[in-house]
Amino acid sequence: DMAKKFGEGSLFYWIAGSLNGFHLVPTFLVFAALSPAQEAWSLGQTDATQPLNQLDFIGVSTALWAILLQGTADRQLRLFREKEYNVSKTHVDINTMKTSTSILQE
Repeated sequence: DMAKKFGEGSLFYWIAGSLNGFHLVPTFLVFAALSPAQEAWSLGQTDATQPLNQLDFIGVSTALWAILLQGTADRQLRLFREKEYNVSKTHVDINTMKTSTSILQE
């Protein structure tokens, strides 16, 4: 929608949409999410006498659980798209695919 509204080749589209939306914001979100892990990662460089504790294991467990959850969601979405859009794993014809809006309206 934004590409149609402002023109796909416009400077505003590339700064606001592409650069900001696809590059900067996700980078800052990952940085903010991983900032607390810096203490554990730099453990050997700052204070090697401090052992890992229960909170560290809770953090690792939470991260592994999130990766598993994301993988499950990706698999479910792929299976849904293959079923609803009648998409073969080897050939995808974008011109004949139904949109998610049309599927929801059916």
